[in-house]
Amino acid sequence: VLSGLLALAAGYFFLEKATDRRWVVFAGLLLLILAVPLPSLAMTGMEHSLHVALAIFFVSLSAGCLSKQSPDAKQQAAILVIAPLLAATRYEGLFLVSVVCLLFLLRGKPVFALGLGAIASLPMLIYGALSVREGWFFLPNSLLLKTSPPGLASLDQVGELLGKASIRRLWDSPHFLALVLPSLLAVIFLSRQGKNPWRSVAIWSNVSFLGAMLLHLQFVGQGWTFRHEGYLTALGVVVIAGAAGEALSDAQLPAIHRHRLPGYLAAALLVALIGYPIGRKAASVLVQTPQATTNIYQQQYQMGLFLHRFYEGQAVAANDIGAISYLADLHLLDLAGLASREVAFLQRSHRFNAAQVKSLTDARGTSIAIVYEGWFEGIRENWSKAGEWRIQNNKICASDTVSFWAVDPSRKPELLENLSAFTAELPSEVVQSGEYLQRAAR
Repeated sequence: VLSGLLALAAGYFFLEKATDRRWVVFAGLLLLILAVPLPSLAMTGMEHSLHVALAIFFVSLSAGCLSKQSPDAKQQAAILVIAPLLAATRYEGLFLVSVVCLLFLLRGKPVFALGLGAIASLPMLIYGALSVREGWFFLPNSLLLKTSPPGLASLDQVGELLGKASIRRLWDSPHFLALVLPSLLAVIFLSRQGKNPWRSVAIWSNVSFLGAMLLHLQFVGQGWTFRHEGYLTALGVVVIAGAAGEALSDAQLPAIHRHRLPGYLAAALLVALIGYPIGRKAASVLVQTPQATTNIYQQQYQMGLFLHRFYEGQAVAANDIGAISYLADLHLLDLAGLASREVAFLQRSHRFNAAQVKSLTDARGTSIAIVYEGWFEGIRENWSKAGEWRIQNNKICASDTVSFWAVDPSRKPELLENLSAFTAELPSEVVQSGEYLQRAAR
């Protein structure tokens, strides 16, 4: 919530300098809240709202410096402070920093551009060095396991690597296209107004946004949950509002006359057509947020309570580790590989199989596993299933059903007894099934 408020403050800091039209500032901030949307982003409880705030601050300060022939030292110092924070919050921040470094090079400031790139890269370099020293990868497992190296076997694959992927993904993402087109038109319009385009904050900020968008689509893609794309949506809304404000600041708005009504209707229709993809996506996220929080409570939270009560301090395997790691102190084997380096190495080398998993669980003395059953066909040959929990109206969990397995067959009677004892504590909407219910019935 505090990070969301900081994002609003960043948006206001940018827009109130861009225009003296208060209604433009208000509209821009309202869109920032609703388009991302910030309320749903807050409910994830993750770092994305902070990433949004830092991205807006960074673009605002950078565009201000780029628009001046001799930027002041305080602004430059602030950019050098925010850049590593932005990159440390999420590595996607380096896309934005890279674009801004290139723009500073174009402005004839190579020393500052190189220094900015170096200091922004420090968090990644420090993390990578420490990670490799401890036997892990240079990049976080979450990045390596969600991406695959590009192929070079054909001209089409080479084209994908050289930028075709970003254009294709942009075309397949109406909500991004609805931001890119107005941003690009704003750059063209402001460049042709007769003013010096090098002095326009709106042009620099929109170019920064467009560059970051293309890099994100090229190297990350689209289709992840809205939270991964929140910073791009927020940036797009703010810089487009800033461009509109700059274009209107010196313009005299025409008086409203009846004969201009068709023109007003056409303009409103155009705005509606552009805004529809963004509004549709944001509305869907907002509407589904209450049910999504219910899903997490009924599945992930209950898993954490169960493990805290019966398996505190014990070795457990799972594939969705956030809530259970927060609620219980476990010796955890992450079968998705995000937090267990052995699993990540096996997955990267395509050797993740039943024999390897058995070796890992035996070495750790793993007693039980809580997994999405369909994810692990063929690797749980020696496990014994005790039961399932299924949530209804699933909007956010990777699967609506989690299953409980005795990894060590000798621990199955204990698992059955524990699940049976926990039956009455589950929310009534959770559908339970499996062998342990027979014990509960007795």
